[in-house]
Amino acid sequence: MEGLLSAPNNRKYESAALLFFGCIGIFLRVLGVLTAGAIEMDGVEYAGAAEHFARGEFGQALKGVRVPFYPLLTGLFNLVIPDVELAGRLVSLASAIFLIIFFFFMVRRLFGARTATYATFFVAVHPYMIRFSSPVLSEALATLLFTVAVLLFYSGWVSNRSGEIGLSGLFLTFSYLTRPEYIIYFVPLTILLLIKERRFLNTTVFLSCFFVIALAFLIYIRMETGFWVIDKKMLAWKEKAAAGSSLGFFLGSLPITEVMKNIPAVLLRFCEAMFPPLLFLAILGFKRVEPRYRLLVLVLVATHVLGRSFVPHATKRYSVEFVPLIMIFAAEGMSALFDFFRRYEYGLPLFCGTLCIIGGLSLSQGVAFGSHGRELHKQAGFYLREKHAGSSVASRLPILTFYARTGWVDLPKAWAESQGCEKLRGVLEAGNVRYLAIDDRMEKESPAIVSCLLDFKLSGEFRQGKDYVRLYQRENR
Repeated sequence: MEGLLSAPNNRKYESAALLFFGCIGIFLRVLGVLTAGAIEMDGVEYAGAAEHFARGEFGQALKGVRVPFYPLLTGLFNLVIPDVELAGRLVSLASAIFLIIFFFFMVRRLFGARTATYATFFVAVHPYMIRFSSPVLSEALATLLFTVAVLLFYSGWVSNRSGEIGLSGLFLTFSYLTRPEYIIYFVPLTILLLIKERRFLNTTVFLSCFFVIALAFLIYIRMETGFWVIDKKMLAWKEKAAAGSSLGFFLGSLPITEVMKNIPAVLLRFCEAMFPPLLFLAILGFKRVEPRYRLLVLVLVATHVLGRSFVPHATKRYSVEFVPLIMIFAAEGMSALFDFFRRYEYGLPLFCGTLCIIGGLSLSQGVAFGSHGRELHKQAGFYLREKHAGSSVASRLPILTFYARTGWVDLPKAWAESQGCEKLRGVLEAGNVRYLAIDDRMEKESPAIVSCLLDFKLSGEFRQGKDYVRLYQRENR
Protein backbone atom coordinates (compact mmCIF):
# COMPACT_ATOMS: atom_id res chain seq x y z
CA MET A 1 0.00 0.00 0.00
CA GLU A 2 2.81 2.41 0.83
CA GLY A 3 4.34 1.85 -2.59
CA LEU A 4 1.12 2.69 -4.31
CA LEU A 5 0.45 5.79 -2.24
CA SER A 6 3.95 7.14 -2.75
CA ALA A 7 4.30 6.50 -6.48
CA PRO A 8 3.49 9.77 -8.25
CA ASN A 9 4.11 8.30 -11.70
CA ASN A 10 1.69 5.41 -11.34
CA ARG A 11 -0.91 6.74 -13.79
CA LYS A 12 -2.99 3.60 -13.61
CA TYR A 13 -3.37 3.89 -9.86
CA GLU A 14 -4.12 7.61 -10.07
CA SER A 15 -6.82 7.05 -12.68
CA ALA A 16 -8.38 4.32 -10.53
CA ALA A 17 -8.28 6.59 -7.47
CA LEU A 18 -9.91 9.47 -9.35
CA LEU A 19 -12.59 7.17 -10.75
CA PHE A 20 -13.28 5.69 -7.31
CA PHE A 21 -13.52 9.00 -5.47
CA GLY A 22 -15.38 10.57 -8.38
CA CYS A 23 -18.00 7.83 -8.24
CA ILE A 24 -18.36 8.22 -4.46
CA GLY A 25 -18.67 11.98 -4.75
CA ILE A 26 -21.08 11.92 -7.68
CA PHE A 27 -23.31 9.28 -6.07
CA LEU A 28 -23.57 11.16 -2.77
CA ARG A 29 -24.22 14.48 -4.49
CA VAL A 30 -26.78 13.12 -6.93
CA LEU A 31 -28.50 11.44 -3.97
CA GLY A 32 -28.69 14.86 -2.34
CA VAL A 33 -30.42 16.31 -5.40
CA LEU A 34 -32.87 13.38 -5.62
CA THR A 35 -33.79 13.57 -1.92
CA ALA A 36 -33.87 17.39 -1.68
CA GLY A 37 -36.88 18.93 -0.01
CA ALA A 38 -38.21 22.44 -0.51
CA ILE A 39 -36.14 25.29 -1.87
CA GLU A 40 -33.97 27.18 0.60
CA MET A 41 -34.86 30.65 1.89
CA ASP A 42 -32.07 32.39 0.01
CA GLY A 43 -32.78 30.11 -2.91
CA VAL A 44 -36.08 31.90 -3.50
CA GLU A 45 -34.18 35.11 -4.26
CA TYR A 46 -31.61 33.30 -6.41
CA ALA A 47 -34.36 31.56 -8.38
CA GLY A 48 -36.25 34.81 -8.97
CA ALA A 49 -33.13 36.51 -10.35
CA ALA A 50 -32.33 33.44 -12.46
CA GLU A 51 -35.75 33.55 -14.11
CA HIS A 52 -35.16 37.19 -15.04
CA PHE A 53 -31.79 36.26 -16.55
CA ALA A 54 -33.39 33.40 -18.50
CA ARG A 55 -35.96 35.82 -19.97
CA GLY A 56 -33.25 38.33 -20.86
CA GLU A 57 -34.46 40.82 -18.24
CA PHE A 58 -30.98 41.71 -17.02
CA GLY A 59 -32.02 44.98 -15.42
CA GLN A 60 -34.64 43.24 -13.28
CA ALA A 61 -32.20 40.45 -12.37
CA LEU A 62 -29.59 42.92 -11.16
CA LYS A 63 -32.09 44.84 -9.04
CA GLY A 64 -32.04 42.11 -6.41
CA VAL A 65 -29.75 42.19 -3.40
CA ARG A 66 -27.76 39.12 -4.49
CA VAL A 67 -24.56 39.24 -6.53
CA PRO A 68 -25.26 37.91 -10.03
CA PHE A 69 -22.95 35.06 -11.04
CA TYR A 70 -24.80 32.10 -9.47
CA PRO A 71 -28.24 33.35 -10.63
CA LEU A 72 -26.76 33.96 -14.10
CA LEU A 73 -25.54 30.37 -14.38
CA THR A 74 -28.86 29.12 -13.03
CA GLY A 75 -30.64 31.23 -15.64
CA LEU A 76 -28.50 29.65 -18.38
CA PHE A 77 -29.42 26.18 -17.11
CA ASN A 78 -33.04 27.32 -16.94
CA LEU A 79 -33.00 27.89 -20.70
CA VAL A 80 -32.88 24.12 -21.22
CA ILE A 81 -34.34 22.96 -17.87
CA PRO A 82 -37.81 24.49 -17.38
CA ASP A 83 -37.83 23.98 -13.59
CA VAL A 84 -35.72 26.84 -12.20
CA GLU A 85 -35.32 25.08 -8.84
CA LEU A 86 -33.87 22.00 -10.53
CA ALA A 87 -31.66 24.25 -12.66
CA GLY A 88 -30.21 25.83 -9.53
CA ARG A 89 -29.60 22.45 -7.93
CA LEU A 90 -27.82 21.21 -11.05
CA VAL A 91 -25.53 24.26 -11.03
CA SER A 92 -24.54 23.33 -7.46
CA LEU A 93 -24.16 19.66 -8.42
CA ALA A 94 -21.97 20.41 -11.42
CA SER A 95 -19.81 22.76 -9.34
CA ALA A 96 -19.31 20.09 -6.68
CA ILE A 97 -18.31 17.45 -9.24
CA PHE A 98 -15.88 19.78 -11.04
CA LEU A 99 -14.35 20.61 -7.66
CA ILE A 100 -13.44 16.96 -7.03
CA ILE A 101 -11.86 16.55 -10.48
CA PHE A 102 -9.91 19.82 -10.44
CA PHE A 103 -8.81 19.34 -6.85
CA PHE A 104 -7.34 15.90 -7.49
CA PHE A 105 -5.26 16.93 -10.48
CA MET A 106 -4.11 20.25 -9.00
CA VAL A 107 -3.13 18.80 -5.62
CA ARG A 108 -1.34 15.93 -7.36
CA ARG A 109 0.71 18.42 -9.35
CA LEU A 110 1.51 20.61 -6.34
CA PHE A 111 1.86 18.09 -3.50
CA GLY A 112 2.09 14.61 -5.01
CA ALA A 113 -0.19 11.65 -5.66
CA ARG A 114 -0.33 10.42 -2.08
CA THR A 115 -1.56 13.75 -0.72
CA ALA A 116 -3.97 14.14 -3.64
CA THR A 117 -5.48 10.71 -2.97
CA TYR A 118 -6.22 11.34 0.69
CA ALA A 119 -7.27 14.97 0.23
CA THR A 120 -9.68 14.14 -2.61
CA PHE A 121 -11.21 11.35 -0.56
CA PHE A 122 -11.82 13.76 2.30
CA VAL A 123 -13.38 16.33 -0.03
CA ALA A 124 -15.59 13.63 -1.57
CA VAL A 125 -16.99 12.50 1.79
CA HIS A 126 -16.79 15.75 3.77
CA PRO A 127 -20.25 16.29 5.29
CA TYR A 128 -20.58 19.95 4.30
CA MET A 129 -19.18 19.40 0.83
CA ILE A 130 -21.98 16.85 0.38
CA ARG A 131 -24.66 18.95 2.05
CA PHE A 132 -24.04 22.08 -0.02
CA SER A 133 -23.83 20.21 -3.33
CA SER A 134 -27.58 20.15 -3.93
CA PRO A 135 -29.31 23.29 -2.53
CA VAL A 136 -30.26 26.33 -4.60
CA LEU A 137 -27.46 28.22 -2.89
CA SER A 138 -24.16 29.66 -4.07
CA GLU A 139 -21.86 27.75 -1.68
CA ALA A 140 -20.88 24.92 -4.05
CA LEU A 141 -20.06 27.30 -6.91
CA ALA A 142 -18.23 29.72 -4.60
CA THR A 143 -16.16 26.88 -3.10
CA LEU A 144 -15.13 25.70 -6.57
CA LEU A 145 -14.14 29.19 -7.72
CA PHE A 146 -12.31 30.04 -4.48
CA THR A 147 -10.40 26.75 -4.46
CA VAL A 148 -9.33 27.24 -8.08
CA ALA A 149 -8.28 30.83 -7.32
CA VAL A 150 -6.18 29.95 -4.26
CA LEU A 151 -4.45 26.89 -5.72
CA LEU A 152 -3.65 28.77 -8.93
CA PHE A 153 -2.31 31.65 -6.85
CA TYR A 154 -0.13 29.30 -4.83
CA SER A 155 1.17 27.58 -7.96
CA GLY A 156 1.97 30.90 -9.65
CA TRP A 157 3.44 32.32 -6.45
CA VAL A 158 5.95 29.51 -5.85
CA SER A 159 6.89 29.17 -9.54
CA ASN A 160 6.72 32.89 -10.47
CA ARG A 161 4.21 32.33 -13.28
CA SER A 162 2.30 35.51 -14.10
CA GLY A 163 -0.26 33.59 -16.16
CA GLU A 164 -1.43 31.53 -13.19
CA ILE A 165 -1.46 34.61 -10.96
CA GLY A 166 -3.66 36.37 -13.52
CA LEU A 167 -6.05 33.40 -13.75
CA SER A 168 -6.18 33.36 -9.97
CA GLY A 169 -7.32 36.99 -9.95
CA LEU A 170 -9.95 36.20 -12.57
CA PHE A 171 -11.39 33.28 -10.59
CA LEU A 172 -11.28 35.30 -7.37
CA THR A 173 -13.26 38.03 -9.14
CA PHE A 174 -15.92 35.51 -10.11
CA SER A 175 -15.85 34.25 -6.52
CA TYR A 176 -16.72 37.79 -5.42
CA LEU A 177 -19.53 37.91 -7.98
CA THR A 178 -20.83 34.69 -6.40
CA ARG A 179 -20.44 35.65 -2.74
CA PRO A 180 -19.59 39.31 -2.03
CA GLU A 181 -17.39 38.76 1.04
CA TYR A 182 -14.75 37.10 -1.17
CA ILE A 183 -13.60 40.53 -2.36
CA ILE A 184 -11.65 40.90 0.87
CA TYR A 185 -9.15 38.20 -0.15
CA PHE A 186 -7.64 40.47 -2.78
CA VAL A 187 -6.02 42.38 0.09
CA PRO A 188 -3.94 39.60 1.76
CA LEU A 189 -2.98 38.02 -1.56
CA THR A 190 -1.76 41.36 -2.91
CA ILE A 191 0.21 41.94 0.30
CA LEU A 192 1.88 38.53 -0.06
CA LEU A 193 2.97 39.43 -3.60
CA LEU A 194 4.24 42.89 -2.68
CA ILE A 195 5.66 42.59 0.82
CA LYS A 196 7.13 39.13 0.82
CA GLU A 197 8.20 38.72 -2.81
CA ARG A 198 8.06 42.29 -4.27
CA ARG A 199 6.62 40.95 -7.50
CA PHE A 200 5.20 44.09 -9.05
CA LEU A 201 4.47 42.51 -12.44
CA ASN A 202 2.54 39.64 -10.86
CA THR A 203 0.66 42.08 -8.65
CA THR A 204 -0.30 44.21 -11.65
CA VAL A 205 -1.58 41.16 -13.53
CA PHE A 206 -3.44 39.93 -10.45
CA LEU A 207 -5.20 43.24 -9.75
CA SER A 208 -5.97 43.98 -13.39
CA CYS A 209 -8.62 41.25 -13.35
CA PHE A 210 -10.24 42.96 -10.40
CA PHE A 211 -10.31 46.37 -12.05
CA VAL A 212 -11.68 45.01 -15.32
CA ILE A 213 -14.65 43.06 -13.92
CA ALA A 214 -15.22 43.58 -10.19
CA LEU A 215 -14.74 47.33 -10.31
CA ALA A 216 -17.31 47.58 -13.09
CA PHE A 217 -19.84 45.85 -10.84
CA LEU A 218 -18.93 48.09 -7.89
CA ILE A 219 -19.48 51.15 -10.07
CA TYR A 220 -22.87 49.77 -11.10
CA ILE A 221 -23.86 49.36 -7.42
CA ARG A 222 -22.62 52.89 -6.74
CA MET A 223 -24.83 54.23 -9.54
CA GLU A 224 -27.82 52.25 -8.26
CA THR A 225 -27.49 53.00 -4.54
CA GLY A 226 -25.29 56.08 -4.23
CA PHE A 227 -22.89 54.23 -1.92
CA TRP A 228 -19.61 52.38 -2.39
CA VAL A 229 -20.65 48.98 -1.03
CA ILE A 230 -19.68 45.48 -2.12
CA ASP A 231 -23.31 44.38 -2.58
CA LYS A 232 -26.80 45.75 -2.12
CA LYS A 233 -27.41 43.60 0.93
CA MET A 234 -25.18 45.96 2.90
CA LEU A 235 -27.91 48.58 2.55
CA ALA A 236 -29.68 46.75 5.37
CA TRP A 237 -26.97 48.16 7.66
CA LYS A 238 -27.99 51.72 6.85
CA GLU A 239 -29.94 52.28 10.07
CA LYS A 240 -26.94 51.12 12.12
CA ALA A 241 -24.37 53.09 10.17
CA ALA A 242 -22.71 56.02 11.88
CA ALA A 243 -23.44 58.35 8.96
CA GLY A 244 -24.97 58.30 5.53
CA SER A 245 -21.61 57.56 3.94
CA SER A 246 -20.01 54.54 2.32
CA LEU A 247 -17.51 54.26 5.17
CA GLY A 248 -20.38 54.23 7.63
CA PHE A 249 -21.65 50.94 6.25
CA PHE A 250 -18.39 49.31 7.28
CA LEU A 251 -17.45 51.14 10.45
CA GLY A 252 -20.94 51.67 11.80
CA SER A 253 -22.28 48.17 11.33
CA LEU A 254 -20.88 46.86 14.63
CA PRO A 255 -18.95 48.51 17.48
CA ILE A 256 -15.33 47.39 17.70
CA THR A 257 -16.05 45.74 21.06
CA GLU A 258 -18.72 43.57 19.42
CA VAL A 259 -16.30 42.69 16.62
CA MET A 260 -13.75 41.48 19.15
CA LYS A 261 -16.41 39.42 20.91
CA ASN A 262 -17.45 37.87 17.59
CA ILE A 263 -13.96 36.59 16.73
CA PRO A 264 -14.12 33.49 19.01
CA ALA A 265 -17.61 32.66 17.71
CA VAL A 266 -16.51 32.91 14.07
CA LEU A 267 -13.43 30.81 14.82
CA LEU A 268 -15.60 28.18 16.51
CA ARG A 269 -17.95 28.04 13.51
CA PHE A 270 -14.93 27.74 11.23
CA CYS A 271 -13.66 24.74 13.19
CA GLU A 272 -17.11 23.15 13.08
CA ALA A 273 -17.27 23.64 9.31
CA MET A 274 -13.97 21.79 8.87
CA PHE A 275 -15.54 18.81 10.75
CA PRO A 276 -13.70 17.89 14.01
CA PRO A 277 -12.22 14.48 12.98
CA LEU A 278 -10.77 15.98 9.81
CA LEU A 279 -9.69 19.12 11.64
CA PHE A 280 -7.72 16.92 14.04
CA LEU A 281 -5.95 15.32 11.08
CA ALA A 282 -5.27 18.79 9.64
CA ILE A 283 -3.61 19.88 12.88
CA LEU A 284 -1.61 16.65 12.91
CA GLY A 285 -0.34 17.24 9.39
CA PHE A 286 0.13 21.02 9.56
CA LYS A 287 3.93 21.01 9.86
CA ARG A 288 4.33 18.44 7.09
CA VAL A 289 2.99 20.86 4.45
CA GLU A 290 5.25 23.20 2.49
CA PRO A 291 5.85 26.43 4.52
CA ARG A 292 4.60 28.85 1.87
CA TYR A 293 1.29 27.01 1.61
CA ARG A 294 0.98 27.12 5.39
CA LEU A 295 1.58 30.87 5.33
CA LEU A 296 -0.93 31.38 2.52
CA VAL A 297 -3.72 29.47 4.26
CA LEU A 298 -3.06 31.05 7.66
CA VAL A 299 -3.25 34.53 6.14
CA LEU A 300 -6.50 33.71 4.35
CA VAL A 301 -8.09 32.12 7.43
CA ALA A 302 -7.12 35.11 9.59
CA THR A 303 -8.65 37.45 7.00
CA HIS A 304 -11.81 35.34 6.91
CA VAL A 305 -12.23 35.26 10.69
CA LEU A 306 -11.64 38.98 11.07
CA GLY A 307 -13.88 39.89 8.12
CA ARG A 308 -16.78 37.71 9.26
CA SER A 309 -16.53 39.20 12.77
CA PHE A 310 -17.99 42.45 11.40
CA VAL A 311 -21.24 40.57 10.63
CA PRO A 312 -23.64 40.15 13.58
CA HIS A 313 -24.11 36.40 13.09
CA ALA A 314 -21.76 33.52 12.27
CA THR A 315 -22.65 30.07 10.89
CA LYS A 316 -20.76 27.05 9.54
CA ARG A 317 -22.15 27.86 6.11
CA TYR A 318 -19.89 30.90 5.74
CA SER A 319 -16.69 28.87 6.16
CA VAL A 320 -17.21 25.90 3.84
CA GLU A 321 -15.07 27.45 1.09
CA PHE A 322 -11.98 26.63 3.16
CA VAL A 323 -12.71 22.90 3.37
CA PRO A 324 -10.68 21.82 0.28
CA LEU A 325 -7.72 23.98 1.31
CA ILE A 326 -7.68 22.52 4.84
CA MET A 327 -8.07 18.94 3.54
CA ILE A 328 -4.53 19.17 2.14
CA PHE A 329 -3.33 19.42 5.76
CA ALA A 330 -5.68 16.57 6.72
CA ALA A 331 -4.16 14.43 3.96
CA GLU A 332 -0.70 14.98 5.42
CA GLY A 333 -2.10 14.10 8.83
CA MET A 334 -3.41 10.86 7.38
CA SER A 335 0.03 10.17 5.92
CA ALA A 336 1.50 10.73 9.38
CA LEU A 337 -0.94 8.17 10.82
CA PHE A 338 0.03 5.70 8.11
CA ASP A 339 3.71 6.14 8.93
CA PHE A 340 2.85 5.54 12.57
CA PHE A 341 0.69 2.44 12.04
CA ARG A 342 3.15 0.77 9.66
CA ARG A 343 5.52 0.16 12.55
CA TYR A 344 3.19 -2.43 14.03
CA GLU A 345 2.22 -5.90 12.90
CA TYR A 346 -1.47 -5.05 12.52
CA GLY A 347 -0.81 -1.50 11.44
CA LEU A 348 -2.42 -1.75 8.01
CA PRO A 349 -5.82 -3.02 9.31
CA LEU A 350 -5.75 -0.34 12.00
CA PHE A 351 -5.00 2.34 9.42
CA CYS A 352 -7.78 1.14 7.08
CA GLY A 353 -10.16 0.97 10.03
CA THR A 354 -9.33 4.56 10.98
CA LEU A 355 -9.94 5.67 7.40
CA CYS A 356 -13.31 3.87 7.35
CA ILE A 357 -14.35 5.40 10.69
CA ILE A 358 -13.55 8.92 9.47
CA GLY A 359 -15.41 8.28 6.21
CA GLY A 360 -18.39 6.80 8.07
CA LEU A 361 -18.61 9.74 10.48
CA SER A 362 -18.46 12.16 7.57
CA LEU A 363 -21.21 10.37 5.66
CA SER A 364 -23.44 10.14 8.73
CA GLN A 365 -23.29 13.93 9.05
CA GLY A 366 -23.39 14.76 5.37
CA VAL A 367 -26.27 12.68 4.06
CA ALA A 368 -29.30 14.66 5.20
CA PHE A 369 -32.84 15.00 3.95
CA GLY A 370 -35.14 17.98 3.62
CA SER A 371 -36.68 19.89 6.51
CA HIS A 372 -40.21 18.83 7.41
CA GLY A 373 -41.24 22.43 7.99
CA ARG A 374 -40.08 23.69 4.60
CA GLU A 375 -41.51 20.59 2.91
CA LEU A 376 -44.95 21.40 4.34
CA HIS A 377 -44.70 24.94 3.00
CA LYS A 378 -43.88 23.42 -0.39
CA GLN A 379 -46.98 21.20 -0.28
CA ALA A 380 -49.15 24.16 0.68
CA GLY A 381 -47.65 26.16 -2.18
CA PHE A 382 -48.53 23.53 -4.77
CA TYR A 383 -52.02 23.32 -3.26
CA LEU A 384 -52.50 27.05 -3.81
CA ARG A 385 -50.99 27.19 -7.28
CA GLU A 386 -54.32 26.43 -8.97
CA LYS A 387 -56.46 28.32 -6.46
CA HIS A 388 -55.08 31.84 -6.26
CA ALA A 389 -56.17 34.51 -8.74
CA GLY A 390 -53.51 37.18 -8.76
CA SER A 391 -53.74 37.76 -5.02
CA SER A 392 -50.98 37.47 -2.42
CA VAL A 393 -50.31 35.08 0.45
CA ALA A 394 -49.20 36.21 3.90
CA SER A 395 -46.86 33.76 5.61
CA ARG A 396 -43.72 33.47 7.69
CA LEU A 397 -41.61 32.11 4.82
CA PRO A 398 -41.60 33.00 1.10
CA ILE A 399 -41.14 29.31 0.20
CA LEU A 400 -44.89 28.73 -0.03
CA THR A 401 -45.40 31.61 -2.44
CA PHE A 402 -42.47 30.45 -4.59
CA TYR A 403 -44.33 27.23 -5.35
CA ALA A 404 -47.74 28.92 -5.48
CA ARG A 405 -46.37 31.51 -7.96
CA THR A 406 -48.07 34.36 -6.15
CA GLY A 407 -47.12 37.51 -4.25
CA TRP A 408 -45.83 37.40 -0.70
CA VAL A 409 -46.55 39.48 2.39
CA ASP A 410 -44.20 38.95 5.34
CA LEU A 411 -46.75 38.11 8.05
CA PRO A 412 -44.45 38.40 11.12
CA LYS A 413 -43.17 41.75 9.87
CA ALA A 414 -46.71 42.97 9.16
CA TRP A 415 -47.81 41.91 12.64
CA ALA A 416 -44.81 43.56 14.31
CA GLU A 417 -45.53 46.83 12.51
CA SER A 418 -49.30 46.80 13.18
CA GLN A 419 -49.52 45.28 16.71
CA GLY A 420 -53.27 45.07 16.43
CA CYS A 421 -55.93 43.19 14.50
CA GLU A 422 -57.47 46.21 12.80
CA LYS A 423 -54.17 47.52 11.48
CA LEU A 424 -53.10 44.02 10.46
CA ARG A 425 -56.30 43.58 8.46
CA GLY A 426 -55.60 46.89 6.78
CA VAL A 427 -52.10 45.76 5.81
CA LEU A 428 -53.45 42.48 4.44
CA GLU A 429 -56.18 44.28 2.51
CA ALA A 430 -53.67 46.71 1.02
CA GLY A 431 -51.48 43.77 0.00
CA ASN A 432 -54.38 42.02 -1.74
CA VAL A 433 -53.92 39.03 0.60
CA ARG A 434 -56.38 36.24 0.01
CA TYR A 435 -54.68 33.46 1.97
CA LEU A 436 -52.85 33.30 5.30
CA ALA A 437 -50.40 30.50 6.08
CA ILE A 438 -49.90 29.85 9.79
CA ASP A 439 -47.30 27.25 10.78
CA ASP A 440 -46.64 25.72 14.19
CA ARG A 441 -43.65 27.94 14.88
CA MET A 442 -45.52 31.15 14.19
CA GLU A 443 -48.51 30.09 16.24
CA LYS A 444 -46.19 29.50 19.20
CA GLU A 445 -44.28 32.74 18.77
CA SER A 446 -47.24 35.00 17.88
CA PRO A 447 -50.45 33.38 19.20
CA ALA A 448 -52.27 36.73 19.08
CA ILE A 449 -52.35 36.53 15.29
CA VAL A 450 -54.83 33.64 15.48
CA SER A 451 -57.31 35.96 17.16
CA CYS A 452 -57.19 38.19 14.08
CA LEU A 453 -58.46 35.50 11.72
CA LEU A 454 -62.17 36.35 12.04
CA ASP A 455 -62.36 37.16 8.31
CA PHE A 456 -60.65 33.89 7.34
CA LYS A 457 -61.79 30.28 7.28
CA LEU A 458 -59.61 27.19 7.37
CA SER A 459 -58.93 26.09 3.81
CA GLY A 460 -56.42 23.29 4.29
CA GLU A 461 -53.93 21.75 6.69
CA PHE A 462 -50.63 20.02 5.99
CA ARG A 463 -49.11 18.07 8.85
CA GLN A 464 -46.18 15.79 9.56
CA GLY A 465 -45.70 14.84 13.19
CA LYS A 466 -45.71 17.99 15.31
CA ASP A 467 -45.04 20.23 12.30
CA TYR A 468 -47.98 21.73 10.43
CA VAL A 469 -49.01 24.50 8.07
CA ARG A 470 -52.61 25.74 8.07
CA LEU A 471 -54.05 27.76 5.20
CA TYR A 472 -56.79 30.30 5.89
CA GLN A 473 -58.85 31.90 3.12
CA ARG A 474 -60.59 35.25 3.39
CA GLU A 475 -64.35 34.58 3.39
CA ASN A 476 -65.47 37.73 1.63
CA ARG A 477 -63.31 36.98 -1.42
